[in-house]
Amino acid sequence: MRQFILSAIAVGATIATAAPVMAADMPEPPPVYSPPPEMEVEVGGWYLRGDVGFTNQAADTFYSDYWTVGSNVFVGSEPEFSPSYFIGAGFGYQFNAWFRSDATIEYRAKSDFDGSDTYTNATPQTGGNFYDTDKTELVGLLNIYADLGTWGGLTPFIGAGIGFATIMMGELTDTGYNYQSGRTPELITSVATAESSSTTNFAWALMAGFGYQVAPGVTAEVAYRYLDMGSAETGALDINGTDYTVVVKDITSQDVRFGLRWAMDGGAEMDPDPQPIAYEPIITK
Repeated sequence: MRQFILSAIAVGATIATAAPVMAADMPEPPPVYSPPPEMEVEVGGWYLRGDVGFTNQAADTFYSDYWTVGSNVFVGSEPEFSPSYFIGAGFGYQFNAWFRSDATIEYRAKSDFDGSDTYTNATPQTGGNFYDTDKTELVGLLNIYADLGTWGGLTPFIGAGIGFATIMMGELTDTGYNYQSGRTPELITSVATAESSSTTNFAWALMAGFGYQVAPGVTAEVAYRYLDMGSAETGALDINGTDYTVVVKDITSQDVRFGLRWAMDGGAEMDPDPQPIAYEPIITK
């Protein structure tokens, strides 16, 4: 009996000491992860911009009120302008990842102008004129843009603008020539000049291009722009004591523009592919 009691005590002690070990070896329940809070990406804010570019200008036609004198019938050639360049600056606001707007002002450097006409009248007399002048412009636009997403770091966009164009015509030289039929042809030349003048018109533009973030808060742009600046006219052109004007009608330009945008808040507007913030999981047992 005594031996049985001692054996029972030994077995009980073994069970008692083994229980904590077995409990420690039990697998813990898997942790429960709570999803991290949704991250709101801040896109927006004020920005400054600077631009340079090159122009390819044209006009629909040109005419002079002198052409209506007597029975003259005139034919004018298409005006031609030399290429030029422009510089500009502006400020704007990025409303969200898809929409922004800015106001710009730009100075467009001197572009030389050449044109000519021929005429025949009842004398009969035939002749023509060669016109030579130049022009510069000051253009202000309010623009809106739609950014079309970002692929490989490039953000294509389209845009449109409205505003004003002040066209400043330089002094114009009119070199005329004529001769009468029925006589020994004799070339007669004359030179008339017109003072410089300026005209301010409604202007509008359409554009397309792409941007690329070159540094935090700094985006480079390359864009094409079609710009319509309206018509311009010269100062008074004195011909035989009477003042006339020459009108250059529907001046347009196809521009290539290079620009930089600086986010004034240090870069909140420029984060096309933000990375999520790493959160520690919340574990519940």
